[in-house]
Amino acid sequence: MTQKFRENKKVFVWCRVSKQDPCPICDKPDYCAVSDGSIVKCMRVSEGCFKEADDGSGHAYFHRLTGALRVARLDPKAAPIQVTNVEALYSPWDARSLPTLSVLKGVSIESLEWIRAGHDGYAFTYPMFDPRRRMIGIRREYSDGGRFTVEGTHNGLFMGLDLPLGKVYLPEGPTCLAALFDLGLYGIGRPSCSGGADMLISFLSMGPKRDLVVVSDNDPWKTRPNGSRWKPGQQGAANLAKALLPVSRSVTVIKPPKHKDMRDWFLAGATKKMVEELEQDSATVFNR
Repeated sequence: MTQKFRENKKVFVWCRVSKQDPCPICDKPDYCAVSDGSIVKCMRVSEGCFKEADDGSGHAYFHRLTGALRVARLDPKAAPIQVTNVEALYSPWDARSLPTLSVLKGVSIESLEWIRAGHDGYAFTYPMFDPRRRMIGIRREYSDGGRFTVEGTHNGLFMGLDLPLGKVYLPEGPTCLAALFDLGLYGIGRPSCSGGADMLISFLSMGPKRDLVVVSDNDPWKTRPNGSRWKPGQQGAANLAKALLPVSRSVTVIKPPKHKDMRDWFLAGATKKMVEELEQDSATVFNR
């Protein structure tokens, strides 16, 4: 769907975004639009815009596309420009705006420093690593919850600055990992409910076998196109536990009793003792 907009005697023809071609600013599939591959009319993100106005479709924020984002928009078939040194790209963003992020997420600045959270001027950022602790990706997250991986980088594991010997907790996402750190528990964050298994297996196989605790999100029922129902977080945790057993001493799967995920439970008052008691009440499979 297209629509026209006149500004300073120039007419812009706007093409609406879609699931196949989402907004390059907020990564959403609806409401936003792009004109000639160089201007984005984003309906959600104000940071970095050169203008904001109401053009009849709602209050919009206008952004200029430059660099790799513009190349991808002008030629969707073009291969993304790969970032060869993700660490160098991330360095200026590392540890920026942590007090604000701490307030938004309810975790400590120390825990955010531990996972190397930051801000790139538009969105909060979290680095991702491969099994050898090389930075290979960056997740961007806007204050409205929209998030995506920086183009030219790759999904990986969320890791803290250190990982002492002992039990390892495996939650989903970086801020659940930060919440566990605030409880005095160490771990590695998974990129999604079903992602990161191969990287975790590779990482854990390089050291002594450990006791692992897979922390599942407490997802509601979802319905597949064929009508069957499943809970993505719980199913992903169960599959991961099975895959990790050969490289572990034991694997336990836990799920917050009433809350959506580990961070929500932490914000509601969870303590280290409560987490450990939940482990004791949950089934543990030992590698014999």
